[in-house]
Amino acid sequence: MAKSGKAPKNWRASKEFKSLRDELQRSMGGKDKLDAVTAARIDEYMDFWVIRHQLQDDITARGLYVQDERGRTMENRSVSLSIQASRQMSAIAAALGLVIGAERKLEDDEL
Repeated sequence: MAKSGKAPKNWRASKEFKSLRDELQRSMGGKDKLDAVTAARIDEYMDFWVIRHQLQDDITARGLYVQDERGRTMENRSVSLSIQASRQMSAIAAALGLVIGAERKLEDDEL
């Protein structure tokens, strides 16, 4: 991750984190009605959400390409890790039965 003078953002304490977690819990029947497996899946999804935001912060700070210890230009590893985290989030959302973004719009249009 990027090394700078300021502390990285605490994504878990953000309004965005809390709002998304609450929305996921609500869409699955409410926090009090979640079974242990579903609650764990939501927690796992939110873990990847935090990781993905941290990776995006690193990409913003250092760019798409960085120099290695020998001075050679190479892809910032955060780019590929962000893609992997995004794919895992999609898999978790599918396992939870969630419809996201354009898929939701298509379903709404069909009604």
